[in-house]
Amino acid sequence: MSALSNRDPRSGYHQLDLHGIAHFFHCIAGAGRSNYPKPHPRSMDSILDVFWDYGICKKEEILFVGDTAVDALCARNAAIPFVGVLSGGTTSERFAETGVDQWRILPSVAQLPEFLSNK
Repeated sequence: MSALSNRDPRSGYHQLDLHGIAHFFHCIAGAGRSNYPKPHPRSMDSILDVFWDYGICKKEEILFVGDTAVDALCARNAAIPFVGVLSGGTTSERFAETGVDQWRILPSVAQLPEFLSNK
């Protein structure tokens, strides 16, 4: 997995580490790793490079999970499938305004395994 933030990558790593999940992430990209902030599609370049190194070469093989409308727009702009989670404060109505289908909006990341098993 990888994480993409408009904040400093060290801050993102710290947040993931606080939740005991940082070791699951191969790439944590953020401010300073790209000249293109989200929602620009090029903000995904460093993460896509990591996926390429792991043999994941098709955008259809990637799932962008995000908790903001900017995340949804970034995924759409980069042509990457997206699932929105409501745990970040963005409402399902706001996700819908950015074009996210209702079935792709989850209450939290805790529902992600079930979502993926039903895919």
